[in-house]
Amino acid sequence: MDSTYKTNLYMMPLFEIDGVTLTDMKYSVGFAFMMAENEDNFTWALQMLLKLLKPNSHMLKVVVTVRTRL
Repeated sequence: MDSTYKTNLYMMPLFEIDGVTLTDMKYSVGFAFMMAENEDNFTWALQMLLKLLKPNSHMLKVVVTVRTRL
């Protein structure tokens, strides 16, 4: 997961969700423009992802995040 800070016309953070295969290849899972970079928005985006993947629940087993403190 990566949040690119304010890189668009509306100055909204883009939240990018990536996956990694067993052969160490990366692929895009989803994107979300958010109003702000706060826990509620990240939680919402991940809940929507889970809702979309729920019918194929065998696809998503682990979610890893990186928390950076400034």
